[in-house]
Amino acid sequence: MVMKAAISASLFMLMAVGACSTTAATAPATVTVIPTPSATPSVSAPMTDEQIAESVQSGVVRVQTVTCGGIATGSGFLLAPNLVATVAHVVEGAASVSVRGDKGVTKATVIGLDARRDLALLQLKSELPGHVFTFSTSPLKAAAKVMVIGYPSGQPRVVATGSVMGTNAEIELGDRTLNGLIKLDATVFGGNSGGPLVTSTGAVAGLLEAGPARIRAESADGERIVYAQPEGPKYAVAGDTAAPLLAAWAAKPVSVAATTCDGAVASAVTITSQHAEAQAIAESLSAYAESINSADYDVAWQFITGRLREQYGNVQTFAKRQESSFLKDLTVEKAAFVDPLTDSADVRMLTKQDAAQGPKGLPCAAWHLQYTLKLTSGYWRIDGAKELEPVRACTATEAGRFGGDGATVQ
Repeated sequence: MVMKAAISASLFMLMAVGACSTTAATAPATVTVIPTPSATPSVSAPMTDEQIAESVQSGVVRVQTVTCGGIATGSGFLLAPNLVATVAHVVEGAASVSVRGDKGVTKATVIGLDARRDLALLQLKSELPGHVFTFSTSPLKAAAKVMVIGYPSGQPRVVATGSVMGTNAEIELGDRTLNGLIKLDATVFGGNSGGPLVTSTGAVAGLLEAGPARIRAESADGERIVYAQPEGPKYAVAGDTAAPLLAAWAAKPVSVAATTCDGAVASAVTITSQHAEAQAIAESLSAYAESINSADYDVAWQFITGRLREQYGNVQTFAKRQESSFLKDLTVEKAAFVDPLTDSADVRMLTKQDAAQGPKGLPCAAWHLQYTLKLTSGYWRIDGAKELEPVRACTATEAGRFGGDGATVQ
């Protein structure tokens, strides 16, 4: 395959966060607030919606997990520079967890999880800057105006307003029943789960649960996934349920072991980078390589950005350029945070292709590239690449790694 600067990789899969709910209580909340730095004051009322959002949204983070089935994404919020609250179903069964804010990304471990109440607390390996939230100590009343903040459907952070329809609601979540929930009239999608339900003072009244199943369709340009607003109420885990548990875990962590997966990342991909999202990037590269190697070019096409698609012109041209290609021995050596929606990844790989399609006429090539990846719809798409070293011919040993795979070397 001709690995051009435009070659791209796609994310393995985005597991949609299922329909979830959250709760609110009817009684006045006697909330134990997790201690927060005095340098980060609470937002005082009254404020406009825009002022509240501007004041607090830097503390709302994206929570991404690699599971045995692929990639999942949700939301969370800072309770301290090194602590993030979210809902349990976002991180249950995770092999690895990363948390991404406006100015950085870091690995995280689960130090508290209650599936019955759908709550979890994450401890960050490195502190993240951003607004530190506190829980509301005032009762939440019906018809009260609230704000929901998070990353719906894996998209960039979205702020939406809504109102309280009631408290003490009950829903079924998988094989368990959640009760004491806040019932909402608000725009909430999968990916919002774990984000804060914010009051008019900027405090947290609850943790969001995803709404009913989404209606999914691809936009006409093939670049965006469009989600129709699901009908029906949304829910949130009530703050007076969440705050005492989160405070207890912060004071006395109860570590949850990461899930061990057989073949969570394809054996063809090696990870030497310690970057928080290196495994998710490796999943993307693995999926891209597998789709190219199996000639599933329509799938590979979905995992490059619109900018690269414009360079190729159409999927037929893209497929033509990859048709004799076979990728092997991918290694993610280094990855780095660029901005809230961009990472870079230094990658080595071998490719085998017809000589006529190979770089410099090579039937087997060794590459050292730096990819630029964009986080879109909750997964990574390659937006560009540059050579870190000039492409070279494979050694005899490297060429032998392909065995009977790929194009015949001429």
